[in-house]
Amino acid sequence: MHGAVKRALVIGGGVLLVGIVAALVWVATAAEEEERVVAEGDPEMRFPDVDPYEFFREEDGDGAPEPSAEAPAPGTMMGFDREAYARLSPEERRAKRREMRERWRNMTPEERQAARAERANRRVSIQATGEGEPALQPTDVMDSMRDVRPQIRDCVEQNGGWRALREASAGAADGGVRGPMNLSFDVAADGAVSGVAMNPAPPGAFAQCFESAFQGLEMPAPGAEARVDVQLGRGGGGRRERNGRGTPTVGR
Repeated sequence: MHGAVKRALVIGGGVLLVGIVAALVWVATAAEEEERVVAEGDPEMRFPDVDPYEFFREEDGDGAPEPSAEAPAPGTMMGFDREAYARLSPEERRAKRREMRERWRNMTPEERQAARAERANRRVSIQATGEGEPALQPTDVMDSMRDVRPQIRDCVEQNGGWRALREASAGAADGGVRGPMNLSFDVAADGAVSGVAMNPAPPGAFAQCFESAFQGLEMPAPGAEARVDVQLGRGGGGRRERNGRGTPTVGR
């Protein structure tokens, strides 16, 4: 009897010890995972600003919606602003992102076309620089940029890939976080493109990938000279910071 009690105590103590060790491992793993999320800039944790390179990585135009780079919240797909987003838990943020993607997938082709036109109007500014008014629409600009995406993707992959581009971009930025990125160029009356400039420019050899592709944009002849400005969005790079509520502030 005494031996059975002793064995039970030993077994119980062993189980308790295993439980304590498991709990400690779980806590350590959770802390490590949270640090990884902050360090790597988990896209599910960030406020969904437009990634300036996302448009060029996509194979087609039917992926997840591109949030607005100008509005305080990404168009009507999210429905609230950056401060409200910061108060959400990680689970709530992921749920909101899934809601955005699902809403986009459920759109009809006509609704998607209207949404793309709205985004183009928001992101593209066209100003006359000569005599007459250019017959060039924001959707013309975005369609022309879609045509050069394969060329840009091939060039980026040859220079180390998108991850290398993002890491180099974050390393070149003040504090590891880049601000809004803009593309501008001139369009002649016959549609020829010149004076291409990206601000801030992609780092190193990556700059040539984009500049050479944009120099070859085939625009519809606007009939008058124009200056085009395109807001591509925000650059990336996670920051190892927290706000007052203990929430990781990853590239917000």
